[in-house]
Amino acid sequence: ALFAVPKSPRWLIQKQSKTENATRILSRIGGNEYAESTIQEIQRGLDKKEAKGKVSDLFNSKYAVIMTIALGIAFFQQITGINAIFYYAPTIFEQAGGSTDSSFLQAIVVGLTNLVFTLVAIWLIDRLGRKPLLLIGTSFMTIALLMATLAFNNATYDFNDDTLNTISNVEVKSKLKEFNGQSFQGQSDLFAAVEGNLSEEEFVNFKRNDITNLISINATLVLIAILLYVAAFAISLGPVMWTLISEIFPTKIKGIAISVVGFFNSLVSFSVTQVFPWELSNLGPTMTFAIYALFSAGAMLFVYKYVIETKGKSLEEIETQLVRN
Repeated sequence: ALFAVPKSPRWLIQKQSKTENATRILSRIGGNEYAESTIQEIQRGLDKKEAKGKVSDLFNSKYAVIMTIALGIAFFQQITGINAIFYYAPTIFEQAGGSTDSSFLQAIVVGLTNLVFTLVAIWLIDRLGRKPLLLIGTSFMTIALLMATLAFNNATYDFNDDTLNTISNVEVKSKLKEFNGQSFQGQSDLFAAVEGNLSEEEFVNFKRNDITNLISINATLVLIAILLYVAAFAISLGPVMWTLISEIFPTKIKGIAISVVGFFNSLVSFSVTQVFPWELSNLGPTMTFAIYALFSAGAMLFVYKYVIETKGKSLEEIETQLVRN
């Protein structure tokens, strides 16, 4: 498909001096009038003859607004937990009481949802604009994460003959028989009750392997919440972040700036995916999803307050709006 993508008009003018080729491409995109005005704006930008940007330029105060937007969006794209949910989707569904086979099947559905709604985002991004998509997406992400929080918060953990028989470790099963007939509201209550009966190693294994057999939860609500979250992410923070950061940086610093923002984005993603299993085991899914919901609400407020709309604007117009003189 990339063979069908036209060359960048700005690159053709700046690097190849092929103004006519650039004009033809722009005319196909927006007509002759659009092509003429865009060529003039590109030429005015090139006439400034600025030196090639360096990493130190990113800390210049005149780029403070742009860097705030770019780093903020990169941070919120990952801190809301998307890659943790992708990587550990089977674990999440097992925490909701699903079998291993059904959990993997549901994880496949999550991936397909992401694909479909990414295509929807491609269709919407130049119709609705970047900022509206981000606001809609982060709003529904927050709602979805709150739904997951509610589902796990209302879950109960029940000890009875059937659930005790699912515990494979005979010694652990024997130690937990005293809880037969009891029900606990939430993981924190459950852990507080059983921790004193088990050794440290047994307690860790219980949290990892046996707790899913005790849970009674609205698994359908969890699945709907995860699918809604993924769909909302796929039409907003997922693709729109990369579109936005490619548009807000001036040509002088674009290459180095996108590299730095991409590295920061990957660093946040790595941190979240490393911490997520610990959160599930020690904080429980209720608190874990509540934390992500809080970050998602923060993302929505950040977009509303700081992010500008770049739809239909040239790089020169955006630079004039964002770069401080």
